[in-house]
Amino acid sequence: MLQAKVAAFFAIFSLSDAASVNATSSDGCADAYSPISSCPAGSNQGSPQTDWHIASTRTCAGPCGGYSTFQWTATNGNAKAAIATRNGGTLISSMNQVPQTLDELRCWFVPEFSWGFQNPGPAPPWNPQPEAAYIDDAGNGLCGGLPGPDTKVATCCEEETTCEMMELRHWISQPPGCSAVNTNYNTDGNPGRVILSKMSDRGGNLPNSKHEACMCGDRTPQNQLPFYYYVVKGPEKDNSPAQLQQWLDALRTAYNHLFDIWSLRPPCSGECLIMGGASDAWESYAHSTSRSIYFQLRAFAAFNPQALPNACGAKGVMLRFGGMTLNEDATVTCYGKDGWGQTGASCPTTGKLDANFHQLVTQADDATFFAQAGSPGKVVLETDRAVVTVTIDAGVHVEQKLTCPQPTLDFPWRCDQHGGVSDPAACTKSSPSPTPPGPPRRRRRRSPPPRRRSPTPSPSQWQPCTHGHCCNPNISPAQFCPDGEKCQQCGGGDGCECPGGSMGSVVV
Repeated sequence: MLQAKVAAFFAIFSLSDAASVNATSSDGCADAYSPISSCPAGSNQGSPQTDWHIASTRTCAGPCGGYSTFQWTATNGNAKAAIATRNGGTLISSMNQVPQTLDELRCWFVPEFSWGFQNPGPAPPWNPQPEAAYIDDAGNGLCGGLPGPDTKVATCCEEETTCEMMELRHWISQPPGCSAVNTNYNTDGNPGRVILSKMSDRGGNLPNSKHEACMCGDRTPQNQLPFYYYVVKGPEKDNSPAQLQQWLDALRTAYNHLFDIWSLRPPCSGECLIMGGASDAWESYAHSTSRSIYFQLRAFAAFNPQALPNACGAKGVMLRFGGMTLNEDATVTCYGKDGWGQTGASCPTTGKLDANFHQLVTQADDATFFAQAGSPGKVVLETDRAVVTVTIDAGVHVEQKLTCPQPTLDFPWRCDQHGGVSDPAACTKSSPSPTPPGPPRRRRRRSPPPRRRSPTPSPSQWQPCTHGHCCNPNISPAQFCPDGEKCQQCGGGDGCECPGGSMGSVVV
């Protein structure tokens, strides 16, 4: 009966939605994909996948302050019903390609790619790969409730810093603000929505990074390449089954929307990339990093990543975890490679992935998954590709190492044909350490006005630090205070509070 109802739903819903998604001139967002409505020379766009059944609608939100953009949403439950229909009534695809072993999964982590805070790695965080998708999970409001576009704030995490550089920030301002646009994650149709956006020049006013200097030469928004932002919210304090279910379903919905989008408009890169991250694990939520990975993997297991062969190419739809590392002992961290330090805000609760994670994330029942996620399981997993053994003494031992497709991330036509990077010296490995973020703040709250930069204090002004996040002057790479001052020697030990008692310095 359920399958019959869902099939009837598709027969009606897909017809009306196809017209919505294909509209280009009457919705006020005709230039939303500019400047890549026709893909640039050197790109490798696929062809539309007409056999994919669309389950989400596209609307043009706004105008708000003269700005409007595309959003893809579905009434709560519709995307989940579509997933179940594709999979014969289940929420796990028999064609899923979730890795079988920890060593295979390690390839899904892209620690050098931090799309928010400055990162000197090989994949530049500025100008995100066009038409790839990046996660936003900050609090109850879009972009973590950041104030308006002319306000400088000390952002907390990667997605907030990214949002500070996005045109979407024009939506988010103090009352009365943009009353026509709903930025609440939790209202019907918003969890899991996907939003089209671009980078936006802030006139050198970004307080937390050098991303503006690292943007492509032509910084005007109409010449920036668009990308997608998908919106989910992990449980903050309430870890009830209902909240866990909402988080998981929001991820499923977001991924479903992205399949819908790419089936009709394949990305110019020829790669369909979903760049996840430490959803639910950054400092304001502080839940287990391993739990974050479990939930994203389970949501992705609802899909056959090769379902869009014409649109997405041989690599299929890739889920990768930017700014995160899976260590040899199976611990998931928010540190970049080569000792670069935390790639976003702190992930205070790091966890180890169960060697039997594949069985955990692909079991049929959500309730059973909720009960087991993050709990110990089997310590030995043997497949036709590898044997993984986990012991307390030896950690994780993998007998066979495999590789997996990785996103290109940096295409010549993505930046070189737009004038190149504005100031390469500001964002190369040889440049000084970037200005770190401000002290951790609780999401949903307005950030206080930024403090004036203080003169370099003398050692006598530094006080020993006995709790919280401290600033250590005897560590490499160097640490900085929120005002950008390098830690200095102080009495009472290595850990010192920054002047004025401000806490929360970050290793960079």
